[in-house]
Amino acid sequence: SSIEITGDDKLQTYFMNIRSLANNIDNLRENMELYAKFNILCFNETNCNSSNLPFGGSELILTGFHPPITQTPARKSNKGGGSAIYISQKLCESTSITSL
Repeated sequence: SSIEITGDDKLQTYFMNIRSLANNIDNLRENMELYAKFNILCFNETNCNSSNLPFGGSELILTGFHPPITQTPARKSNKGGGSAIYISQKLCESTSITSL
């Protein structure tokens, strides 16, 4: 499989300290016009263990992106830490994504 670079043949990434992905997911969705310009979205300090969410993490889906690759916060409290990486569906097929 191959990766397609959109736009100016540049891989465009966006990085943000989100300070709780679950609490800010609606804000992300409201601004998808901005975020859709990027191939990869990276968020840290997600404070989010997707297996503890009511819908098993499906509530973290963003239109136009594959389900996020997540790292659970190291602390058992899930406060502080954690990361999520979203890869644009324009960039590659879901079968091309491997979680380490």
